Amino acid sequence: MIRFISFLLVMTSLFACETGQLTSTPAELEGVWIFKGYQQAPPDCMDKVGSVTFEVTRKGEELEITGQSFINHYFSKARVSFNKAEQKGTISFEGIGGTKMGGPQELMSCETTYYQLLVESTTIKIEGGSLYLGRELRPVDSRFPETLIFEKKGV
Repeated sequence: MIRFISFLLVMTSLFACETGQLTSTPAELEGVWIFKGYQQAPPDCMDKVGSVTFEVTRKGEELEITGQSFINHYFSKARVSFNKAEQKGTISFEGIGGTKMGGPQELMSCETTYYQLLVESTTIKIEGGSLYLGRELRPVDSRFPETLIFEKKGV
């Protein structure tokens, strides 16, 4: 009986690897991403998005998230469950911390929107050198309402 259960476990793990099933963190996610905008963009923010970054670093089994927002630096930890075959999965953040510098009201508003959408993101997709973070997939174009869109730095 023990041999049979061991055989099943080995076969299940081999099958999962071959079909691109869930993995804790795709290597493609690690690195620095440059914010390119929102799918449904607040127009006042669009001329400043190029300075916003999202950096992912693996620390053991955890992901450390750091970056520069519209004014402040931020940090968080995240958990990702990712389907490599479909290049999409789920993400959850442990809240966001950051520096407390002030700035012009329009940039503070942009930063608040960015942080809110980031921490509420539950879905992740990597496609064509772009990273999409949002709340849920739309069936038509497989992007998200209120999506944060990033491009990999140096690509």
